[in-house]
Amino acid sequence: MPGARDERKAAVRLPQGNVVAVLYEQHAQLRDQFSLVPDLHGEYRREAFDMLREMLAPPRLRLLEEQAVVHFVREEGEEFPAVLGELSEHEQERLGRWMLRAIEFAPSHPHPTLSGSPVGQAVLGPFASLYDRARDLLARVRREMEGD
Repeated sequence: MPGARDERKAAVRLPQGNVVAVLYEQHAQLRDQFSLVPDLHGEYRREAFDMLREMLAPPRLRLLEEQAVVHFVREEGEEFPAVLGELSEHEQERLGRWMLRAIEFAPSHPHPTLSGSPVGQAVLGPFASLYDRARDLLARVRREMEGD
């Protein structure tokens, strides 16, 4: 089973912005986060777990990790080769740019009232994203002020 280092190597071999490269990097980030949580304690562990939960949403870490690994293996073994083999480099880069743009505008925290509602996600998702980013910025400023 590949690890975060292997996924980053695979991502670097692809053109920057390629959709498969973006997904490999996401997988590597998730694997890194999974490996951090068990070794941390107290507030650091809570923050690391909260970040992981925000990245994936479900709360059960072991089950979540197992499901994520199954997803990674299927996606990397079946879908990535299909994308790389069937789409032109231009199409792959276009999808990569689209995906990065979608990530940029997606909410960064769970919003249960939006889940399961494509219309709600389309209409309210951008506002939820702005709210999340403002909340994150205020929290970061508050932490920095407390640290002074």
